[in-house]
Amino acid sequence: MQQHPSLEPILLQDPSPYMLSDADEIAYLLTQLTMQHDPLCLYPYLRREPFCISTLLEADAWHVYFDPSSVPETNQRFLKHGLTCVGTVQHVKIQISAPECEMHAHAGRQALRIDRPAAILQLQRRENYRQEVPASEAFYCIGRDGQRWPVHDLSQEGIGLLYTGNPAEVSTGYAALLDGAQLDVPGMGLLDVDLQIRTRREITLRSGQQATRLGCCFIDLPSRSRAILCGYLNALQRKRLAQGNG
Repeated sequence: MQQHPSLEPILLQDPSPYMLSDADEIAYLLTQLTMQHDPLCLYPYLRREPFCISTLLEADAWHVYFDPSSVPETNQRFLKHGLTCVGTVQHVKIQISAPECEMHAHAGRQALRIDRPAAILQLQRRENYRQEVPASEAFYCIGRDGQRWPVHDLSQEGIGLLYTGNPAEVSTGYAALLDGAQLDVPGMGLLDVDLQIRTRREITLRSGQQATRLGCCFIDLPSRSRAILCGYLNALQRKRLAQGNG
């Protein structure tokens, strides 16, 4: 079972590698935080104490509303210092920070209100973010022996390959180095790649089928190939955002 990230705030000297500023991505994350109804933790801005458990009530075009604390003194700290909200979306830690906060009426009761964020911290470097590939994409990795491995997920640093046969047939040492392979990228053609298998685990696909996932990293991926994969990742992200906002 995948463990949820801690809901403690992250205070980084340089958060820029983790910041999302794309308006569509921010809209998607705010929508997910609102709809999933999972607990969030609120902290005074740039501080770790005190905190309260809250929920995101609404995110409109200008503001974001949270349940206030049941402790008046804690709310006063938010009003004085601003607040930081920590939650998760799809097991990835999300952090929203606002140096200003106010108490405002919302749906007939008081709520903590901050300006809609222009950026959100997502505690997973963008270049390492794994995007699951829909089965409808028919994305394959082709080995030198002609074997076709379905691609389960993709990042700028590597891919996850699927094997749906007997797990015992995939030995630890099998294809530890997949050199001379090709990625058949939907709509973009074949890319020559060298891969090294780093991890192996058994997973259950959305269909309920059992499979073995082989986590692979790229070895000396050419910049042109990386740019093509980035373009494909961006296209997948736009599709996901469009479905989430639709």
